[in-house]
Amino acid sequence: MKIPEYHLRLKDFVSVMKGEKVSLSPFGKKKVEEGRKRLIALLKEGVPVYGVNTGFGALCERKIGEKELDKLQKNLILSHSLGAGEVFPPEVIRGAIFLRANALAKGFSGVRPEVIESLLVLLNRHIIPVVNKKGSVGASGDLLPLAQIALVLIGKGDVFYKGRKVKAISALKRENLFPINLTAKEGLSLINGTEVSCAYLAFNLNLINQLFLIANLIAGLSFYAEQGDRRVIDLRLVRLKPYSGQLKTASLLKRILRGMPNRTERIQDPYSFRCIPQVHGACYEVIRFANKIIETEMNSVTDNPVIYPEIGVLTGGNFHAQALSQASDFLSIALTTLSLISERRIFYLLSGPPPFLIRESGKNSGLMMAQVLAASLAGENKALSYPASITSLPTSLNQEDFVSMSINAISKLERIRENLEMILAIEAVASAQAIELKGLPRKGIIGKIFKEVREFVPFLEKDREIGKEIRDFARNLYPTLGRCLLTNNPFSL
Repeated sequence: MKIPEYHLRLKDFVSVMKGEKVSLSPFGKKKVEEGRKRLIALLKEGVPVYGVNTGFGALCERKIGEKELDKLQKNLILSHSLGAGEVFPPEVIRGAIFLRANALAKGFSGVRPEVIESLLVLLNRHIIPVVNKKGSVGASGDLLPLAQIALVLIGKGDVFYKGRKVKAISALKRENLFPINLTAKEGLSLINGTEVSCAYLAFNLNLINQLFLIANLIAGLSFYAEQGDRRVIDLRLVRLKPYSGQLKTASLLKRILRGMPNRTERIQDPYSFRCIPQVHGACYEVIRFANKIIETEMNSVTDNPVIYPEIGVLTGGNFHAQALSQASDFLSIALTTLSLISERRIFYLLSGPPPFLIRESGKNSGLMMAQVLAASLAGENKALSYPASITSLPTSLNQEDFVSMSINAISKLERIRENLEMILAIEAVASAQAIELKGLPRKGIIGKIFKEVREFVPFLEKDREIGKEIRDFARNLYPTLGRCLLTNNPFSL
C-alpha cells in the first residue's frame, strides 16, 4: 500500500495489521516536503508555533530559542515516554504506526519525509515498539503511548523483534539502521494524535463485527433448541418497525431455521427468545455507528498545530479522541446487552427437561455451573459498562482540562468482548446439549453450527470436567462458527 491514503477502510487497516507493507508515494513525499518548507518559512519569520518555538501544554507561553528547537523535540519524547500495565499486542502497534504515518504523509504536519520513512521501516521490517496500555487520557492525543513508539526512532526503548523483546538499539543495529535526529516540530507531530486509540478500537471492532454474526448464529441455535415461536421472525411483523438491524437479524434467523421442524405449542416465548430481532438488531445499529466513527478517524489529520497551505498555522483540538471514547462506550453497552440476553437464554435452556440438561440430574449437575460462570461474566460486563468518556480529569495545570479517556474506554470494551465470547460459547454448548437430548434433527446451518460445537465439547452424558473444553471453544469461535455462513453475510459492514 502507498500512502497517503484518503479513503481508508477498516479492511485496509486489518491488512496492514496482519503484515502488508507500506511505502510513501512520490505524491506523498512532495506533499510532505511542501509542508516542511512552509513550516521553516514561518519559523524564519518569527511566527510563534505551539510546540515548535514554545513549550508544551501549560508551558505554551514559554518561548524557545532557535538553538534549542531540536533539543526540545528530543526532550519531548524522552519526558513523555511513560506507561503502565500490560503492553499492547504487536498488531495494534503496527496499526498505530501505519495510521500515524498516513496522517503525517498528508503534508499538514511540517515533518521531513525521513520521519515518515523511518516509521515505515519499523513497520516493514517488523520492529514493533513495546507500548504499555495504560497512560493515555486521549487528549492531547495519545501522548504517552505514541511517545513510546517515537522513542524507538531515536534508538531508545524496547521492541518486539523476531519473536523476542529486545532493546530498540539492538534491533536497529541488526537491520543496519540508525536512530534519527528529530528537528523542529517532529517530536510533537509524532505524538500529538489519536492513532493508538484508533488502532486499539479498530483491532477490537474488527473482531466485534465478526462476533456479532456469531452471536446471531448461536441465538438461532438456541431458538431452534427451544422450538421458539417463529411468528416473531415473520418479516411482515418485523417490517412494521423498520430498523435495519432488526430486519437483518430476523432474516438471518429465518435462514438458519429454514427446513427445520417447528413444534412449538406455546402462546408466547420469553423476551430473550421472542425479542432477539429487536435486541440484537439494536446492537447492530450501535456497531454500524462505531464502524462509521472508526473510518472517519482513520482518515483524519489529528495533529496540532497543522501547517495549512496559504494560511500558515492553524491550532485546534483535532487530537481529541472523544468520538472514539463515546463509540467505545456505546459498543460496551451493546456487547453487554448481548451478554445479558445470552445469559438469560442459557438460564432458560437449563430449565430442561431434564434440569441442567443432564440425565440423572441430582446425581449429575450437568451445566449448572456453566450458567453460574455466564452469570458471573455478565455481571462483570454490567460493571464495565459505566462510560469512561464522562470520566474526564484535568491535566497539565488545567490547560488540558477536558480529556476523552479513550484508551480506558477501549480497554473496558476489550474485556467485555472477551467475556461475551465465553458467554456465547456456553450458550452454544447448552443449545447443542438440548438439541441432542430432545433428539431434534440437525441439518443445514443448524447442523453446521452443532457440528462445530461438538468438535470442542462432546455430548455430556454424565458429569466431567468441561472447563477447558468450553475455554478452547471460546478461543476458537471466530474460525469455527465463521465457517457456518460462508456467503451472504447480512451483517457485512
